[in-house]
Amino acid sequence: MAHEISHFPKKQLEAILKDQARRLDQMADPLPLLRAYLDAGIQLLDYRKRAPANQDESGKHNSLLYHAYRSLSSLPSVRAFI
Repeated sequence: MAHEISHFPKKQLEAILKDQARRLDQMADPLPLLRAYLDAGIQLLDYRKRAPANQDESGKHNSLLYHAYRSLSSLPSVRAFI
């Protein structure tokens, strides 16, 4: 799935990576996720501290994130679990 996400449009990709990097602290074992992204050529930790600077940027980020997760839900590797 990380490899498929790596082909998302740039802004959607950045939005979903920021969101997933933010959630790393909540995971019991984030290593499998980090390795999956690393295998896809993405260093997830690079996206960890990139929060939107103001309300306009936050709104744009949330919109991009919504569309990124919609794209994610339509991936064949994800549809098998829905």
